[in-house]
Amino acid sequence: MKKNVAFIFAISAMMNLGLWGAVINVSPNGDNEKGNGSVDSPYATLAKAIEAAEKNGEKSNEIVLSDGLYRFSEPVYIDAKTPVSCIRAANPGKVILSGAVEIKEWKVDPENSKFFVADFPFEINANASYTLVINGSGAKMALYPAKEKDALPYFATAADIPLDNRNVIRYDKKALPSEDMFKDLDLASARLIVPQEWAKNRPYIATNDWQNGVFYLKGRTNMPIGRFNQGYRVTNSIQGMTEPGTWMYEGSTAKIRYWPRKGETIDNLNASVSRAVRIITVSKVKNLRISGLVLEGCSVVPGCGAYGKKGPAAVIGGWKPEGLIVENCEIRNTSGSGILVTKPVDTEVRRCKIYSVGAHGVHYSDGGTGGGVYDCEIYNVGSSGAYLQLSHVSLMRSHIHHTGRSAATLWTTGGQVISNEFDHTMLSSRDGGAIYGAMNNSLFEGNYCHDCGDWPGLYNDEGGKETVYRGNKFVNCWWPFHMHQTRDIVVTNNVMECDKPMRFSFQGSANAVFRDNVIRTPEEIKDDKYLPNCKVWENYVEVGSTKALWGERRLVRLEKKVMPLKAPMAAFPTKGALFLEGGKLTSSMFATPWKASRSTDRDEVGREAPGTPGCFISAGYDAENLYLKANYEYNKFVNYPGCTTIGSGDWGKWDGLKFRFKDFEITVFIDGTVLSSDSSLKFDATNSSVKKHGGCGAKGYTTYLAIPLKRFGLDGMTVEALEGKTINFDAVFYNAQYKETRYYEGPSKGDNLAGVIRLGAVDLKKK
Repeated sequence: MKKNVAFIFAISAMMNLGLWGAVINVSPNGDNEKGNGSVDSPYATLAKAIEAAEKNGEKSNEIVLSDGLYRFSEPVYIDAKTPVSCIRAANPGKVILSGAVEIKEWKVDPENSKFFVADFPFEINANASYTLVINGSGAKMALYPAKEKDALPYFATAADIPLDNRNVIRYDKKALPSEDMFKDLDLASARLIVPQEWAKNRPYIATNDWQNGVFYLKGRTNMPIGRFNQGYRVTNSIQGMTEPGTWMYEGSTAKIRYWPRKGETIDNLNASVSRAVRIITVSKVKNLRISGLVLEGCSVVPGCGAYGKKGPAAVIGGWKPEGLIVENCEIRNTSGSGILVTKPVDTEVRRCKIYSVGAHGVHYSDGGTGGGVYDCEIYNVGSSGAYLQLSHVSLMRSHIHHTGRSAATLWTTGGQVISNEFDHTMLSSRDGGAIYGAMNNSLFEGNYCHDCGDWPGLYNDEGGKETVYRGNKFVNCWWPFHMHQTRDIVVTNNVMECDKPMRFSFQGSANAVFRDNVIRTPEEIKDDKYLPNCKVWENYVEVGSTKALWGERRLVRLEKKVMPLKAPMAAFPTKGALFLEGGKLTSSMFATPWKASRSTDRDEVGREAPGTPGCFISAGYDAENLYLKANYEYNKFVNYPGCTTIGSGDWGKWDGLKFRFKDFEITVFIDGTVLSSDSSLKFDATNSSVKKHGGCGAKGYTTYLAIPLKRFGLDGMTVEALEGKTINFDAVFYNAQYKETRYYEGPSKGDNLAGVIRLGAVDLKKK
């Protein structure tokens, strides 16, 4: 018996003293110099505990933090060689890790007694974003006009977009309370918020010509001014100090200005402002668990993106973790993301509360596989609640609400989104939905989506395919889902309920199944704009309202009609007098003449084909050659190539584009191979080019070909003499993965050459 007791005691000692690693204790009252990491003699900082763990060799160590506040000016670094398996709070929720700096010596603002002012406690970075916390609650950054009010107008329309102006905003002074309102705008601090389609720009102002109402910006906006003109707002300026609980900082004076809330005085103001970019940095860690902590108070500074030299801006951030688990944590009051890791494998965020975050709540960036977000509440975030860009990821049993962008953005293959609640999304951005992204072979089941505003509840974009949406409920969502350029989507057994007429969109999609859903709507459904894109449209409809209750349920079948034949294309206009420089075909020589293009958008019998056109073709000529250019974007059939983990990405080698002429064909493949049925035609760098192109994520390929006019019997003529000559042709786009084909004209007349290219400079304005 004594031997057994001794053995048990020895095992216990080895576990605590280091055979399997040590339990290393940390306390705000600890001592890094005299402490040894024991319960009775803890260290004072997490960094010191990690240092002690490294001295233990390769043994797995657990770090336990006692209750209290720990401040960080720099993040702690943990990599694959750091022998730490767990960092946890002794008492969950009682350990606060803060990247913020305390602010002291508040004074009444001598210029306006309703404000308090204090010196910024460290050197301001003019391009950074900071978070202020007062008495445990985040203050609102000054914003004019406030979010609940209309934005201010500026002078630009769609007609201005071709001018590509991205630096000059002409604002309407008459829309301001007083025309000199912006006369004294502090340009060292104030920023504009300029929404443009999916982009939300935050440029600084280089010069303010307030007399003429012109902002000259320091940086370029993402898109030309006027693109989806939604006005502008001014943030971090005195003009935005419109209510208690609001703050700003002045770059010109290095001071913070705060409008106190009721009951707050200089004496009871407990304030801090974010400084550190991160609290914990992980790099290629394996099976690390972070548990029970409260993390807050980080900033965003230049160079701290996912790939920036300073690393990602997030309280927990890093690269390529495997088996990382963040559980039972509270993440709050931070300017960047809550958690941002690149290429994670089997990384999980469980039972966490994430709120008052400037960017994404959880961000799995640019690849990886497995893991997910489980049983979390994420709210009051500036961007997406969860941005999950990896394969086989799960989002389950979480409540995500009050988000600047989507509740969740997913780029995934084999993903699962199950039993979540999403509401009050897309509060400050456009072009998205409660759930947005490109999702292949995924399942959405049992989710409750409500009060989503003007944007869709579920939005599968840019080539999402073979995904099933079943058993979800949509309430007060007039646009329950939007399937954009998708393939083989199934939407079934969902409940959709709204007092407004609803929209069900399969824009640019093909082979969708929309059946066995219950649709509660104030109007009968007799037609659907996107019916040609559905194989099946068969749902139960109840007409009525929430107040008057819903009427009798009846089955509604919308029969897919046969599309009429499209009218023949007009002769294809070309622009003459192109020339070769140096005998080499380059994309630059094609930069200007391509002002007219036609699409391959017909099926085999000449009807308009549902889904996205295969490609767009342009033509030109000189005295020697016919030039053809074809742009096609493969993300319209598969997902963006940058999201390498959501599927195979690229087309197969033998997908491509075929040009048909009278007695020969030319086929162009995406790997640059060009084949012709006429062996006398040889294609190389002097007369052909296949190049990748991009723009707004729409990746694809551009083909350039030069075909001798001699091959068409049009040689030995001047450019002027060629005007009016015609060449019969057709273009066939094909995608083997989806067995889809698009034609320029199609063999509808029993003629494979129904298209016509007419040579000659054409006045396009008259077309």
